[in-house]
Amino acid sequence: MIGKLLQAIINLWIATTGRRIDLSKMGWLDGPTADNHLVGENFYKDYAAKEGLQVTENDPSIGLLQDFRILLDPADPKSQLLNPKIAEFYEHTGQYKLEVWSQWYSFIRPFARLLIQLVSTRMNQLNIPLEPLETSRGMGSEIIRLRDQNEANQLTCWLRKTLKTNRVVYAGFYPPALSQN
Repeated sequence: MIGKLLQAIINLWIATTGRRIDLSKMGWLDGPTADNHLVGENFYKDYAAKEGLQVTENDPSIGLLQDFRILLDPADPKSQLLNPKIAEFYEHTGQYKLEVWSQWYSFIRPFARLLIQLVSTRMNQLNIPLEPLETSRGMGSEIIRLRDQNEANQLTCWLRKTLKTNRVVYAGFYPPALSQN
């Protein structure tokens, strides 16, 4: 009950402070959403089955984006300041291992614990480690492709889980305009 209330408050906050965008100008933000608010690792397979797509799991040869520059505004001089290693990471994500150490400030930890246990765990997404030792064995990072019958890439997905608890920290979709074919 408290988790549903927290989720309703979060949805209200997003509706109040968020802004609508024109997806024709920012198509890379258009992606699948979970009808039942459950994301996690099975969301990819469920979405693929619903859309008639094939799943290629953990493809270490690819990145999340084919060309990182598609996200940059050439008219913005700050985009020239981007460290090339960031683009390299997103274009070759499967070749990287993730190591994380997280620690919450003591006064925020109780609120984070409540939010993660009551909301994040239920939706199987954003299970940010509460204790530093939760990431002691590392973080899993899988690159998953969803392809159509012609082998064309429809979505590239990134699944990150803590290896010790196997809880999903992040499950994200990257549309074909950005991902590799």
